[in-house]
Amino acid sequence: MSVAMCLLLYSVLALTAGPLALTRLTRGGDAPGLGVSVWLAAMLSVLGSWISATIFLATDVVHTGWTGVAMWRACLAVVRNVAAGGYGFLVQAIALAIVAAAVFGLGRLGWRVQCALSRADRQAAEHAHAARIVGRRYPGLDAVVLDGRTPAAYCVADPTRTTIVTTGALQVLDSAQLDAVLTHERAHLDEHHHLLIALTRGLATALPGLALFTRGAAEIARLLEMRADDAAVRAHGRQTLLEAFAALTAGSGVPAAALAATGGDMLSRVQRLMSPPRGRRLPLAVCSRLVVTGVLITGPIAVATVTAMNSGLCSFAAL
Repeated sequence: MSVAMCLLLYSVLALTAGPLALTRLTRGGDAPGLGVSVWLAAMLSVLGSWISATIFLATDVVHTGWTGVAMWRACLAVVRNVAAGGYGFLVQAIALAIVAAAVFGLGRLGWRVQCALSRADRQAAEHAHAARIVGRRYPGLDAVVLDGRTPAAYCVADPTRTTIVTTGALQVLDSAQLDAVLTHERAHLDEHHHLLIALTRGLATALPGLALFTRGAAEIARLLEMRADDAAVRAHGRQTLLEAFAALTAGSGVPAAALAATGGDMLSRVQRLMSPPRGRRLPLAVCSRLVVTGVLITGPIAVATVTAMNSGLCSFAAL
């Protein structure tokens, strides 16, 4: 029981302190790929803590059964007596009901995330199919062109990996700017950013009251746009991409299932491109994000291990 309680306390700490701390850490967009890793590590560590705590609780209750004998051999005698039936059958039944509720909650969470992922896949496939029907191909252009005066460019991660541009975008972009925009979109598709977007949005939908997941989904989407920006800058230069953004800023009406070149926090993306990290700023950003990611990944494991060892020492001393 003490292991489960410590894991739950760890998750509460991550949920309360994590959103603000991680937002400050990744706000500048230095090393955006590692910034995404930090947010994902925080989310997965909380989910892992919940699952592990539920497993510990369920294992202890099943092992103890309804015999009322001493169990767990933990230092927390009151909690041990409750689970072992020392306070009566009713209290022990309540403990079992809590475990059942935890299992049900995790199952419901998984189902809601799966529904969100399926819905995103369906929307992407439907939009890409419609675009291929009404759009057309231009020689030498790896994209589907839709008629529309609004400048827009985006990709839809269906099985055919569809990139879509409007005729309005073709009118305002020169060939170099168009190539930069298409490189940005191909980076989204090549690195499977749509999977991360769908997963984090699904978690945010399933857990709307937890800022770690709702804010994390928005921050991950913003950082993935910056990572795609970096791919376009490496291939076509910073100035070309900035000029393409200026031409596309009037774009709107991009579907929810798409990743647009002008998506995310456009102001922060432009500011980042205009003032890239210099000197030791980038190495420090990389090191800090690697350290935080490692702590978040190993945190639940360390909590469970230390707590279990302490409980074992207490049990051994009691003998």
